[in-house]
Amino acid sequence: MRKALSEMTLDELWELFPIQLTEHKEYWRDWYQEEQEFLFSFLPKNVRIYHIGSTAIKGI
Repeated sequence: MRKALSEMTLDELWELFPIQLTEHKEYWRDWYQEEQEFLFSFLPKNVRIYHIGSTAIKGI
């Protein structure tokens, strides 16, 4: 039987969802735009999409 996410330790969660840090890449903006257009093609018109994270801002 598997544990619920809320019952996992941080170490167990990090194994499932590893965090990798990397420098900003200029092409990420294009990837985001492509993904946004794809999602907007089938999501309701009143849905808002936000890119949250330090990789969203060049220089951080």
